[in-house]
This record gives sequence, C-alpha cells and structure tokens, in this order.
Amino acid sequence: MRKLLLSKKNCDVTIVSKDDVFAAMFQHDTKEKREKEIKIPDFNEEVVSEMLRFVYTDQVSEEKMDEIACELAVAADKYDIPLLKFYCEKYIATNINEDNCALLLHFSDENNCTSLKARILEFVGQNSVNVCENKTWKSEMRKRPALLEEAFEAVNKRLKIERK
Repeated sequence: MRKLLLSKKNCDVTIVSKDDVFAAMFQHDTKEKREKEIKIPDFNEEVVSEMLRFVYTDQVSEEKMDEIACELAVAADKYDIPLLKFYCEKYIATNINEDNCALLLHFSDENNCTSLKARILEFVGQNSVNVCENKTWKSEMRKRPALLEEAFEAVNKRLKIERK
C-alpha cells in the first residue's frame, strides 16, 4: 500500500475501498468523479499527506504529530476516518497541561472530539487550582461560559469522589 501511495497512480481504487467519504465522491455525479481527481484545499499538504498515509497504511508519523495532530483530527473528522481521529485525540491527550488545556477544551468542543474533551475535563478536575489561576484559562472561559460550566461539573465530580 505504501508503494501505491508514493506512486500516486490508481490511488482512487484503494482510497474508495477504505473511506466512505471518498467513495461517495466517486459513486455519485460529482466534480471529483468527472475529473477523476480529489482536491482537498481546506488542509495543508502535510496534513493531507498524513491523512492519506493513514488511509493506506494505518500509520501516522509520530514526528509530525506535535505539529499537526489537531488539524489532522479535524481532517479525519471531515473525511470520516474515525480511527485516525481516535489516534489524534489520544496523542493530543498525552500533551494536556495547565497552559494549553483551555485552548484544547475549546478545540475539542468545536470539533466533536468527545474522548479528548472528556480527558481534558478530567485533567481540569484533577488540577483545578492551578488551571483556574492560569491566564489563558480565564480568558478562554470568558469567551465560552458553557465550557466553564462543564469544567465546574468536572471539578464538582472530582470533589465528590474525594469526599467518599
């Protein structure tokens, strides 16, 4: 499969067999079917390349994940590649900290990353004192009061557990 990806020939057969969104592009009367080409302008080349690499090999480049994990998760969601989205969310979750949890919570909420969001809320519940003192947290939560409410619920849940 890797050789097929690198050759950039007859890739449509493989990609159509492995992804429903791409398959739909070739099964209906679409521009992609008529031109026998899929253009993905809403993501940069590196993200598209990693997404395709995953479709063909079920692998992602660990070296690139630091830079593109969030954008790759969005692409995986858009093109219905749930396993890739899962890997991205799992990778991002290993890098949650007090400085980035507010931005990641916002990201996870806007991009339907439910497992990532749950992990971030768990992190907030466990680290509420330090998180709530963080300037980024305060700024982001002012913009998204519904997320602040969810975070309070996570803290409350943690406190209830500690009381038992």
